[in-house]
Amino acid sequence: MARPSWALMNKLEMFKHCICEDVSNAVFIEDRLVNLPSSVKI
Repeated sequence: MARPSWALMNKLEMFKHCICEDVSNAVFIEDRLVNLPSSVKI
């Protein structure tokens, strides 16, 4: 049930035309970050 966390905002359709600076650290994290399921029942 693990899944990717999110897409960077500069990759979203509504923001693709916006100016974007160096986001190499954010891309690094985006490629490696996952959401793990959590619950009080676990």
